[in-house]
Amino acid sequence: MLSDMKPSPEDVLSRYPGPVELLPERLRWQIMLALSLTFVIVGLVLMMLGHRAGLWIVIAFGALALVPSMIALPGAAKLVLDRDGFRATSLYRGRYVPWEETSEFQVAELARGGHHVVVYEDSGASDQVVLSKSRFAGYNSALPDPFGMTPQELAFVLNEWRKRALADSR
Repeated sequence: MLSDMKPSPEDVLSRYPGPVELLPERLRWQIMLALSLTFVIVGLVLMMLGHRAGLWIVIAFGALALVPSMIALPGAAKLVLDRDGFRATSLYRGRYVPWEETSEFQVAELARGGHHVVVYEDSGASDQVVLSKSRFAGYNSALPDPFGMTPQELAFVLNEWRKRALADSR
């Protein structure tokens, strides 16, 4: 498990065939939680001063605080790589994806916000799963987090791991 440190691509790849467990970067989620809770406090102060908008601020930012709070729970989010495939888990949900069912991994920018995600084509995803997801830059799947690396580093690691696994299976 590579959790309390920022894993380097070389370190992760040196652990092939795994399993290797990568966890999300805690600081990012802690900052999101702190910002949400700050606005909840602002909303509570506004409510005490008699402003109705305070209630809506508390509700909105209280709801936003739920996601980073849940991500912080043990096992709620992780990426596990092994010789046969990977499982990306977010809020305790995930699906095991064999390497044979994935395309190469790419980095895509979401909208114009500068937020980048790792995307791939998952040929094993059922039509129902694909239809329920948004299309990401022409791909039917995306990873929920870069798991302590940059999206570019994670895509590199996944492509190298996939290449090794597919060569081993032949």
